[in-house]
Amino acid sequence: MHTRTFIKSYETIEPSAKEHFEAFKGEWIMRGTPILIIFFFMFTAASLLAPFPMFPGNFICYKLGSTVYQYALYFSAVLNGLFYGAVVWAIFAGLSRKLEQGG
Repeated sequence: MHTRTFIKSYETIEPSAKEHFEAFKGEWIMRGTPILIIFFFMFTAASLLAPFPMFPGNFICYKLGSTVYQYALYFSAVLNGLFYGAVVWAIFAGLSRKLEQGG
């Protein structure tokens, strides 16, 4: 139901605004992808090499209990990479959007 509402509201947008939205969306995603990938690998490696548990990976592994005990270190590292990579990507995207709009 929500998808239909979005599609209807998207179809009511003026054609020039649609084209601008599509162009900007693709450009925004493409510029952010290398940032996400680089910081994902950086935080994943840091989580594996750090001698202490990092949030949120260790918290989620603790909540899952013994089901992921054998792979807790790797699972925690991947979760940390995803979480912190997405945070850095969101900050980058927000700042670049703000700078493009002129302040």
